[in-house]
Amino acid sequence: MKTLKQIGVFSFKGGVGKTSTAYLLAMAAHDAGETVTLVDFDPQHSIAVAASVNPPPFLVVRGNIESEELEIPPATTLVIADHPPGMNPEEITGVYDFLVIPFLPNALELHPLSYALKDFKEAKNLLLVANRYKEGERASEDKTIQSIKSAFTFPILPLAPSSDIPEAIAAARPVRKSTATENFAEISKFVLTHIRRK
Repeated sequence: MKTLKQIGVFSFKGGVGKTSTAYLLAMAAHDAGETVTLVDFDPQHSIAVAASVNPPPFLVVRGNIESEELEIPPATTLVIADHPPGMNPEEITGVYDFLVIPFLPNALELHPLSYALKDFKEAKNLLLVANRYKEGERASEDKTIQSIKSAFTFPILPLAPSSDIPEAIAAARPVRKSTATENFAEISKFVLTHIRRK
């Protein structure tokens, strides 16, 4: 029998691709043979609303961050939680087997992101996803990535821009092949390999 694993997808602010990252990770984990329950803790419940119209091939449940009552089906092998932005790191670091933190690699994000990451300095189970980023496309973004790498030891993987991701989520279909899908294959492989080792 597989041990239940839990992944938290978390961001320090809204608009950085947290919800789409959680959804794509759930889809990739399902395709890799996991029985996935995606818990939509975000107050907007974007994934749960989309899933009520076009159900994905995994279970989506609405969560309430203020309530501890949440039933996960016994067959579930992997829980992926889409958290509201800006939660206190202490509330989530000890809960999950792995944390995924999407961010936008621009100069305006650098200081608040670096400040917030100090609370995770000792974390060994964390991946940063540089959303809407292509190496070499913008020098300022490359510089932001290098600044984070020089200050922290966390792995960082890119996720290139794709206008098809929101449409794919709404329609519960795969994202059209692109640099973004190649990137996300690497992201999901990294995360799933890590949690399966534990």
